[in-house]
Amino acid sequence: MLYVDVEWLSNLQRELGVGQVGGFRPFSTTLTTQAGLYDGLNRLHATLVDEHADMLQKHGAAVDFFSGLCRTLSSAPFPARGDNLKLARAAHYIRENCAQALRLEEICAAADLSASYLIRAFKDRYGMTPHAYLVNCRIEYSRAQLKRGRAIAEVAAEAGFADQAHLQRAFRKFVAATPGQYRR
Repeated sequence: MLYVDVEWLSNLQRELGVGQVGGFRPFSTTLTTQAGLYDGLNRLHATLVDEHADMLQKHGAAVDFFSGLCRTLSSAPFPARGDNLKLARAAHYIRENCAQALRLEEICAAADLSASYLIRAFKDRYGMTPHAYLVNCRIEYSRAQLKRGRAIAEVAAEAGFADQAHLQRAFRKFVAATPGQYRR
């Protein structure tokens, strides 16, 4: 069982263009056996309980899942929004501030986009969530610093990772090698 704040979900529905000004809009479907929704809920749960996931990753996962849920279970059509330069602004903001602990609200403010649209459109345009893009930027910075012979712990701290182990896990996931192996 997962309890979701009604006000938060109402705001998300409004951002998606299907919510009511006065509050939550109930879903037209109350029961589904769609495997994709079940898999998404399991991924959301895994992210929320992951002690290594930061708040941006957790918030992004929640917005992504519930945006998909709203699109799937709502009978109202979703308004189309064209791709625009605001996504490029979001990507630029993430790249320029990748060493800092970013929050989804900060990225949204920099790009002047709602969280639900940012996550959905960012994923469509760049093939990854804003959080994955942030980690990728940190890895690219780390790769450049490791090529210069810098110490792994130093690079981890500068790149915005919690510690050397966090860098090691992310590096292995994105590069398929440890930082030490890459440097050699």
